[in-house]
Amino acid sequence: MNAKDIWENRIIPVIYRSGTHVEVRLPYREHNRNFIRSIQRRKKITYNPQYKSWNIPKTRFNELVSLLLREFGRVYVIQGYRETEICAPACWNATGHICECSCLGKNHGTRNPGGNWFVVSEALAIQDRKYLAYKLLKYCGE
Repeated sequence: MNAKDIWENRIIPVIYRSGTHVEVRLPYREHNRNFIRSIQRRKKITYNPQYKSWNIPKTRFNELVSLLLREFGRVYVIQGYRETEICAPACWNATGHICECSCLGKNHGTRNPGGNWFVVSEALAIQDRKYLAYKLLKYCGE
């Protein structure tokens, strides 16, 4: 399975997070427009007919992931990552769903990822080519 197949699936919601915006594609349901409008605040949420998706303000990403997990039970997140970017305490201590480091969320918010990690500094990142990655998040209850 690749990012294109995931984006075009009709069963599980998909969020594409780029550096500039967030697009969400939902499985068809009659009340999708009302669901999307329920998260709209100051910035307008718009529909993109070309990609059959909704343009959501970047600031609403974490809330959107949580809402989709509660509503649908699962959500795919497609986002860029840098292969050589190093996982660091900023990732381990994170509270939201945003993770762009090389662990792709494996250590995200764990407080202590275990293993033989050596902290070189509070933030260490090396930019390299950017790739698209995807992950499937599942709702585990509260």
